[in-house]
Amino acid sequence: PLTLGITAGYLNAKYQNFALTGQAASIAGLQAFDYSGQRMIFSPSLQVALTANLDLPLDDRLRLVGNWLTSHVSDIVMSKSAVLPDPVQPGYWLTNVRIGVRTADDRYGLYLYVNNLFNKYYTTFGSTGVLGSSFVEGDPRIIGGEIQIKF
Repeated sequence: PLTLGITAGYLNAKYQNFALTGQAASIAGLQAFDYSGQRMIFSPSLQVALTANLDLPLDDRLRLVGNWLTSHVSDIVMSKSAVLPDPVQPGYWLTNVRIGVRTADDRYGLYLYVNNLFNKYYTTFGSTGVLGSSFVEGDPRIIGGEIQIKF
């Protein structure tokens, strides 16, 4: 009735040749830059997920079901700036849980869930420019319920 899992991914994403220099930058009216060999934006080097899934018969008609997902994303460079420091989202862990009761034929279900169980602050997008930095926050803790009917 219980299935455990672990997944991991490693990414070594770097710009091979990404530059705007000299006359090309002047013509475009942009600040010259050379990011060649640097880490790409929005490319975490490590991602890990730990999962647990429960599907336990309670009787002939009902099953207790649930899942647990804890995931880690390493630090992420949000944007590149030729003038200002690169904004970086530090690595973070998120945990989502869901528990409920489902009929044996999977037609009906009743569930409770919590996303971002530990209310971890994180950003999903960010950039830096001459007017300052801007970030889009990830979802805070969300507690909810779900009724499922399949037909």
